[in-house]
Amino acid sequence: PVILLAEDTPFFARTMQGYLESGGYEVILAKNGQVAWELLQRKKVDMVISDIEMPVMSGMELVREIRADEKLRRMPVFALTALAGEKKKEQGLRAGFDRYVFKLDRLGLVEIVGEVLQKQG
Repeated sequence: PVILLAEDTPFFARTMQGYLESGGYEVILAKNGQVAWELLQRKKVDMVISDIEMPVMSGMELVREIRADEKLRRMPVFALTALAGEKKKEQGLRAGFDRYVFKLDRLGLVEIVGEVLQKQG
């Protein structure tokens, strides 16, 4: 399975990419939501995991674009966060994120990605 990871912080991008690749996933990196959106127009992707706060296009804007697109609207999209207050989490779920995952929870991330992709399969 191919996962598009939108994350603007190089440390977190490399760390999360390593976690996902160790779980057997191919990872395509995007430095912001705009780059992720452009990649989604050209590449076949099974899931998007996106940071919420990014320059150019935020994760919230990206998930709204995905949910408005006929071809992509059913794709699983996770919000990637270091901290999630309940208010932010609620806003993200309303915007269209399926789940929130914490940036440094390797086991939780790989497990939940596997569960969701298995259900999609």
